[in-house]
Amino acid sequence: MLQSNRPAHEIKVLLAGGKEIFREGLLRLLKEQPHIEVVSQCTSRQALAKVKETNPDVIIIDANPFTTDALIATKKISRLYPKTKIAVLTDEGNRQELFSVIEHGARGYLSKGISVDDLIKCIELIARGEIVITPLTSKKFPANPVFRRGTEKRWTSESKPPLSNRELEIVGLVANGLTNKEIARKLCIADNTSKVHIKNILSKLQLRNRQHLAAYAVEHGLATTVAEANSEPE
Repeated sequence: MLQSNRPAHEIKVLLAGGKEIFREGLLRLLKEQPHIEVVSQCTSRQALAKVKETNPDVIIIDANPFTTDALIATKKISRLYPKTKIAVLTDEGNRQELFSVIEHGARGYLSKGISVDDLIKCIELIARGEIVITPLTSKKFPANPVFRRGTEKRWTSESKPPLSNRELEIVGLVANGLTNKEIARKLCIADNTSKVHIKNILSKLQLRNRQHLAAYAVEHGLATTVAEANSEPE
């Protein structure tokens, strides 16, 4: 397995939701990582208050079973504390849950079946602002629907999304957490050009916002997966 580049600073993690016995087990595993600090653990309903109290970089929400509390916590935290990245941990993922949590601001949708090493890698990537789905989860989602305004658009295997190569590149950068200005710098274009590109992309796909665009990126393989993150560079 490819060794990841450890961040120089500690990643502050908050554990929320699920059963206390599971959170305790995860706490013991993460405590063994010198660059990760678990700042607290709590229920999904307590998560918002704990984020305000502890200011974590990443919050891991155990969503088994998937409850309204987990979704409400994801939505409120992403809106009020956008610098805190949210990862949802699940036993058996499904498309409705995936798109619900991504739409409401989560940066990760992770299977409990992944290894400890892959979980650490996921936390590192999510802390950097990337969207991560694990292979055990992502393989259940063939590239069919994308979010639209109240409807679903399906791309057939023969058809292609109505985006240029540059626009697809920008979608990938959005999925990796880059702002309009950061995209502009990376592509050597004007800030306003980056903004216009994203506006045009949203219009073409009939998507409401960047969260829906992130869901599109997940569906079309433009978001980071653990398998890609761990692959050897050519």
